[in-house]
Amino acid sequence: VLSILLGPFSVTHASESEIDEVGGFVAGTLVHTVSGREEIQFLRPGMTADVYSCNTEEKCEITESVVKELLPTRTDRIIRVTVGREIFKCNPDQKFFDALSHSWILAKNLNPSCHKFLLLDGKIVEIDSVEHIDDTEEVYELTVEGNECYYVGERGILVHNFLVASLPLTALTIATMKF
Repeated sequence: VLSILLGPFSVTHASESEIDEVGGFVAGTLVHTVSGREEIQFLRPGMTADVYSCNTEEKCEITESVVKELLPTRTDRIIRVTVGREIFKCNPDQKFFDALSHSWILAKNLNPSCHKFLLLDGKIVEIDSVEHIDDTEEVYELTVEGNECYYVGERGILVHNFLVASLPLTALTIATMKF
């Protein structure tokens, strides 16, 4: 059973001028929630998702947060990121957490030889390939409360909403994180 929080939440559509500023993943992308993995297009405001929370520079942990908004948009550019047997298709402006630089990297700037992803279990995983594809698809940007980051895919790769605030993650080193 998903936790529901009532409030002023809505599903909205981005205008064409906002598309270049929006991240998001194609339908079928799995998002980690308190009840298991859910396909992104089926998430609704009020549902609870697993998020990454860093309250201090000494402790980061996985917590729960409420989905605030699901923003479906169309894009004519897709970035295809392959990690092991998983393929992620997303908007070029989707942000991934790079475990090497400890910063958020846009999908369009990912480089397998320079970046690695942080998984839900705290492990670091290599990126096998990144492809830029001219293809029109609908993507879904998920906005969650709090630190506004969430996990996608079978193993849970840390990603961020399109509205990036300055987070303590950038000042941390993986070695000091406690899970």
